[in-house]
Amino acid sequence: MDKKKIIEQLLNNKELNIVVVGPDYNDGTKNKLRIYAMGGRIGRIYVGKRNDGKSELIDLDYCNYCSKLKDILDIDNKENRSNEEIEKILISEDYLKLVKEALSIKWKKKSENEKERDIETKIVKNFMKTENDWAIIDMEVQCPKEWLKTFIPSYFDETKQPRFDLIVLNNQGLGIIELKVNNENCENLKGHYEHMAYIQRNPDLFIKEMNRRIKILHKNELISDKTMAIFEKQKDNFKIWCGFLFVGGGIEKSQKIVKDNLTQLNQEDKAIKNFKYLYCEDIKDLNLNEMILYKDFIALK
Repeated sequence: MDKKKIIEQLLNNKELNIVVVGPDYNDGTKNKLRIYAMGGRIGRIYVGKRNDGKSELIDLDYCNYCSKLKDILDIDNKENRSNEEIEKILISEDYLKLVKEALSIKWKKKSENEKERDIETKIVKNFMKTENDWAIIDMEVQCPKEWLKTFIPSYFDETKQPRFDLIVLNNQGLGIIELKVNNENCENLKGHYEHMAYIQRNPDLFIKEMNRRIKILHKNELISDKTMAIFEKQKDNFKIWCGFLFVGGGIEKSQKIVKDNLTQLNQEDKAIKNFKYLYCEDIKDLNLNEMILYKDFIALK
């Protein structure tokens, strides 16, 4: 099936807020675009050159939240399905209806506030293929162990593989963004800082992988020519910058969280002095070029 038509059909789905992002780093999936909706990965689209390469449906674990998925996933016959059969299921109304049911149960809200993954997906949807002078070029980036050979954690009891919420491309370089929504789940800011600062100090493998993903995104028309032009200017000399994005919950509380968690680091660690911060009440007004330094952020009125 034509990959671009599959992508277009998924992105235009009326029932699910679907986004399609670049492949991850693993050998078996490095040529498969990831598909997300409502906080979960609902499939992958194979865009490599192998004749036997296959797209993927949602993980079997989601059958625990919607038993009807077992029938459509046809577990016993999984290996015998052709790629064309998989992709027909991937865009089918029946499949996406069951996926929505499973995701709704797994990510059931405990409050009226939107969940972080909901906001994250909306940001990607609104600001990936854009004519702005900044664009989101990835989400939920899992750092493989190869990127962390000399990483010694200070704020976690054991070494963990970092996962970055958002990656942005602008004229300042590649930005690694930690997203916090409604000022919830903010007790781990130091750990996220530590992960981002490590990649900033050891950027080569990260930059190489992001370069690969950006080219795949452009080939599949998931980022604009303008974004690609920004990439072309920097691809041989990328800078890494990092920051925290707060969406909703009130700016005063966000400022207090930053002061309570990161003030000591700002006094002791040179790296964090260049980190950037932004509070945004409504993501339709989001502009990641407006991120500012710690001292300016906590001084906002």
